[in-house]
Amino acid sequence: MKENNNNRIYILAIVVSLILGVTIVGSTIGIVAVKLRSKNTVNQAITAKEEETSVVSKQNEITPTVAETKAVNYSPDSGCDWASLYYEALSVIDGADKKTCALINLNDDDIPELFISSDEDITRSQLFSISENGLFVRIHDIFAKSTFLYRERTGSCCARSKYDDPAGHFFYKFDGRELTIVTHKTAEEKNKTAEEFDFDTASQPNSISVNAMLRELSQKRQKTQDTAGAYNGSGSELVSTYLSMETEADIGGNKGNVVYRIPQINLGGSDIDRVNREILDQFEGIANRTKETGETTVTLIDYQTYCRNGILSLITTVSTAAPDGFCQTVYNFDIAGQREISNLCLLNSYGYFGSSVEEAFKTYERQKCDKERTTDHTGKTDDYFDKQYQYAVDFFSPFGNQMYFDDSGSLIVFYKERSDTGVAEKNLQAKLQLNNQLKGLVTSE
Repeated sequence: MKENNNNRIYILAIVVSLILGVTIVGSTIGIVAVKLRSKNTVNQAITAKEEETSVVSKQNEITPTVAETKAVNYSPDSGCDWASLYYEALSVIDGADKKTCALINLNDDDIPELFISSDEDITRSQLFSISENGLFVRIHDIFAKSTFLYRERTGSCCARSKYDDPAGHFFYKFDGRELTIVTHKTAEEKNKTAEEFDFDTASQPNSISVNAMLRELSQKRQKTQDTAGAYNGSGSELVSTYLSMETEADIGGNKGNVVYRIPQINLGGSDIDRVNREILDQFEGIANRTKETGETTVTLIDYQTYCRNGILSLITTVSTAAPDGFCQTVYNFDIAGQREISNLCLLNSYGYFGSSVEEAFKTYERQKCDKERTTDHTGKTDDYFDKQYQYAVDFFSPFGNQMYFDDSGSLIVFYKERSDTGVAEKNLQAKLQLNNQLKGLVTSE
């Protein structure tokens, strides 16, 4: 009985948060994160409006307030190998034997979305989508206690109440990049959305088993062994500091030091040009305005680089004065090919399968949650820590979450955990050591 009451309270918390207008995300990924940038985990570009701006990781996804940056949004390339990305993501999905899936055309482009539902957890469904340039699987969460319906190529979908009561429906909009819940302040607004949705023209996904979908996707894959080319040059010359600045500024009414180092990649190619422009759009205006006004909310802009196995990894870091105002974004490049690469190509180039990363992450997260279970003295139940583990695993994907290899050969992955409220997310990093047998072994965090 206590277990049922806990479940009711947990579900009620989710419903209340959604009604209040919580945006449901994934990089993210973790699996349907899985906004890890999908470029899924911390996870993941800085997007913004002139009046109200945020730092947002490409997988998925810290949002401290930041001033004056420009929005950057890229649509997937219609020729991208989306079938390979979905295939790899599904091949390591947790609890695949209890899940079904379907390819749907939710928005009006040539790249389908992948809808996944679970017999075990009917309160949640997941939507996989392909992010910018067809490089990454993004993972989104859908509150779907009963029927999921979508209107093809409109970007509009709904989790429909089994009682067919508009008050119990949850409506979403998908712009090709993010899945966002439609917020309502009044019952009249929700009734109007229900009328505009037009349930008569909506469809349910034609779901099949995960194994059947893997067979279908295997016939559509374009390039299954994508790897980076050989590179024997120096990694130190591949990235230079475009702007370096250290000064004192007013930070929320207090004087403090700010340090900015903005990188630029010294390679050719359209992908590199795009990323260089993206980085400048995010950071150059912040630096200039800080210098001009002596005020800022951004205390640090910095970067790291790693160069091994023909791959250049660039990690940008932003810190703000806001609590937990920390964001990192990962870019991985094939140096010889002068192109940005997916996690699939990254792992192929290092000789690891996605399954080894998935196994390592599960072991890591289980050990972490078990340790917290024994050291926590706040009265949290075993069910709480089991849910923490399952959320992190469900919303993690080796092909969705941000990741890179450091100089020691360890794989650094960004991922999400459920917060104590059960809805918001904590952005974390794990350090995984993979051995030569392609099995994951956990090291330190």
